[in-house]
Amino acid sequence: MNTMFAVEIESLPNPHDYEIQLASLYILSDQGRRPVPGTITGVGGGLSSPDRWPFLINKDRRSDHGSGFKKPAEHFFETNLRSKVIQPLEQFTVLWADPEQPARQIETTCRIRNVTPIASPSLQ
Repeated sequence: MNTMFAVEIESLPNPHDYEIQLASLYILSDQGRRPVPGTITGVGGGLSSPDRWPFLINKDRRSDHGSGFKKPAEHFFETNLRSKVIQPLEQFTVLWADPEQPARQIETTCRIRNVTPIASPSLQ
């Protein structure tokens, strides 16, 4: 049976961004806690932050911040989250283009902070 999880994630500091970035995702996962095909929805920024932005992670691993971001380097990113088990402390990567040098890829490591089941036949 599939389960929908509310997933809190955070970026790990790196030379390109020392600030920890937060996001919340909604992921439908199989019994092995791996994402099923379909769109993953998310909101970047902390839930109490005034700066939040929606995004989608498509089944092809390409992600979209939406039309509010005009430059392709800011609009799209890639992630290997779909190949991971949805559990606390699981790490995954996000690849995005440097807005100043769009041909340059930057890799950010993120980790799952918290996983909360929000919908499943067994929760009824």
